[in-house]
Amino acid sequence: MVDIATRYCVLKPIQDKSALSIVKELVILISTFGIPRVIQSDNGSEFLNECVSLLADHSGFEHRLVSRYHPRANGISERFVQSSVNVIKKRVAGASADWDLYVPSTMLYLNCKYNERTKTAPFTMMFGRTAGDFEDFSKEKDTATRDQINQALLERIKQMTEIVFPAIHERTLIVAGKQKKRFDATHKLINIPEGAHVMIKVTEKGNKLDPNYIGMYKVKRITKGGSYVLENEKGQLEPKNFPPSLLKMVSQDPIISTDKFYDVEAIIGHEKVKGKYLYNVRWKNYTSKHDSYEPESNFVDPRFITQYWQRIGKVPEKFSWKDNYKNDISLHINDNNRQKFQSHKPKRKALTNDDDCNTDITLAHSVNKLDLQSSKKKKRV
Repeated sequence: MVDIATRYCVLKPIQDKSALSIVKELVILISTFGIPRVIQSDNGSEFLNECVSLLADHSGFEHRLVSRYHPRANGISERFVQSSVNVIKKRVAGASADWDLYVPSTMLYLNCKYNERTKTAPFTMMFGRTAGDFEDFSKEKDTATRDQINQALLERIKQMTEIVFPAIHERTLIVAGKQKKRFDATHKLINIPEGAHVMIKVTEKGNKLDPNYIGMYKVKRITKGGSYVLENEKGQLEPKNFPPSLLKMVSQDPIISTDKFYDVEAIIGHEKVKGKYLYNVRWKNYTSKHDSYEPESNFVDPRFITQYWQRIGKVPEKFSWKDNYKNDISLHINDNNRQKFQSHKPKRKALTNDDDCNTDITLAHSVNKLDLQSSKKKKRV
């Protein structure tokens, strides 16, 4: 866990990622540092469960979830996980079974390391003092009284509240602006306006024939974090938000009315007409009298078609003008072969124009040779 303001991290080795183990560690952290205002996590099952929801309801903190398949939304935690793993991997020196013994010292190292964003170590920012070095403090004598200690503590709290944290806030804005500028210079910016129609990228495919994008959705709103709230073809909001990297803009104009969409219960059959498949659809909340044959273009989600072919255990044939053209050529060749076999004539090599010229030249040469030989015989006589 990482504190956003101070970059102070807490590392804990746990046996598993079950919901109960996560809740136990959260209770320990809350008891040590107090109840946080917001806890942000990914959409893993160890965080998205009833136990964490009950803890959030009873403790009062807000549990925020980042966009799915968008790890940059939780970049701070991902970065600290990477740094922690690299440090532990270097220190174990091959003894990977004892990795948990190096977790506490790794946590101390990361918290005492100089941070470029805040220009201060995270330990100092969290506790308002520097971490003690590895020295012998037993010979030092503290002569300060209780009142002096309390007065110094109050002055330190005031300094942190009025001077340090505002300065760090300004410094964070400057650094974040520079990082954003560098990121925008090397990455393609995607700006999809509200009201535009988009498609969602398929992140989990059952096979290679599954489509890359599905649906037709309308952008309802853009959140402060840059994620998009989408509306489906029925005018209902999608249960989760999507990052711009998973969206593909189709049009900014209204496309189809939402009154013409119906829910598909299942595909119960198909037929082939002019090289294209028509699917017999059983509509949801309708009887078999309303079944109809629909082409592939009328389906918003093509996964119904994929599930149908998997259900019957067949692979659909592909029909296109290229395939028909190839079939016509193969039939034409086969017909020619049949005619050749039926006519039992010996094969003769076809002569081209160049071949005709060559034969004429050879014939001319042979005629000239005969004339020369005949003339020689006449002279001898």
